Amino acid sequence: MNILCIILARGGSTRIPGKNIKILGGKPLIAYTIECAKHCTHQMRVVVSTDDPAIAAVAVKHGAEAPFLRPAAISQGDSLEIDAFKHALGWLKMFDQYEPDLIVKLFPTSPFRKPASVDKAIELLLADQDATFRDEVLGAPVQDVAGLREPFIPPHPVDDRQAERRPHARLPITPDRVRAERVHRRSPDIKRLAP
Repeated sequence: MNILCIILARGGSTRIPGKNIKILGGKPLIAYTIECAKHCTHQMRVVVSTDDPAIAAVAVKHGAEAPFLRPAAISQGDSLEIDAFKHALGWLKMFDQYEPDLIVKLFPTSPFRKPASVDKAIELLLADQDATFRDEVLGAPVQDVAGLREPFIPPHPVDDRQAERRPHARLPITPDRVRAERVHRRSPDIKRLAP
């Protein structure tokens, strides 16, 4: 099975400039996430999607691939993650003839995540025969990611300010959303995609 780990690491953080490559405990923040993905039992291709050449260089130094720079138009503070996914998947298909069976999205801002948590989340997904679209991070079959009409359903309530930026956050409760929230509570690294 081809598993692709995508790490979205935008360069334009406004609250903490350069946060993805800030030094934490002697190494750049993003290095922890790359190392986590590389140490999983499930072997993954680890790709960093960024608009910043400095982040790309750090990612490559720590063992990830950064084969492209994400366009500025989809790298803004209010850009949707799904657009970054579509860009990465399109690039990999066009220039590498690579299509994953499963997608794992890990945030670079979670440095204390353990490889065992990622492996367990993948196992939960693979064991769930009803999971045919699904995880924002720990696994989304590609055909479903590419066809999404809505981005991600957050696993928690959102305030009005978030709802204005992410109108999908007020989607109705559905059986898939309930199941996604239940799985999310079991493993904090899992968030489901909207069907």
